[in-house]
Amino acid sequence: MRKPTALSTAVFLCLLFLSCAADAAQPKNNPFKKLLADSGMTFTMPEGFKEVPVIENGDVIYNYAIAHKEKKLEIRYMIEPLKDALTDKNSPAAYENAGYDSTLMTICLNITGGQLCNLQQFYHDDVMAEFNGDDGYTTFAPLNSEFGKGFETSNFFVIHKNNTANAYIFFMQDDPRPLLDLITRDDVFHALKFIETPKPDSTPKPKR
Repeated sequence: MRKPTALSTAVFLCLLFLSCAADAAQPKNNPFKKLLADSGMTFTMPEGFKEVPVIENGDVIYNYAIAHKEKKLEIRYMIEPLKDALTDKNSPAAYENAGYDSTLMTICLNITGGQLCNLQQFYHDDVMAEFNGDDGYTTFAPLNSEFGKGFETSNFFVIHKNNTANAYIFFMQDDPRPLLDLITRDDVFHALKFIETPKPDSTPKPKR
């Protein structure tokens, strides 16, 4: 059992070092907007970024991508809504709410040319506070694949919300160190998140 690690910026930066306004509109890509709705998620374009084409490849089928207008940093998003699977009587909810860490490892093998990645689990409270999710894993790896063409490294992670969706996010760059302030900027790191689930009303009801 892997020991969870905090989702704090410090841990995220540590993973990078170990391996070595503005435009706030929703995306114009209608299929992606529908995917967000189906997945209970919201996306806000970070300042200084623009939408870029999705590149077909045999490694990762992702749904949407943005890139910084000046610096060499691209962020790719792959989202898996769970609602269809959860309505399938032959697909137990418990199964759909697991396995995203294994998928992340499979993606790692695909995009690194077969290298294993060191997955670090996020604390539940941090995922909830920052992404309105329930669980997540993060890692960092050198790229050696069609998916990674044009970039040297990627730090990527998955966030999961029970009975809702899995979202895989890839930061594509060369040396991440000059980009740390940009990568960890709040509107960049948290551009994609789950819609907050309304909390039950805990106000005591008057007695009749």
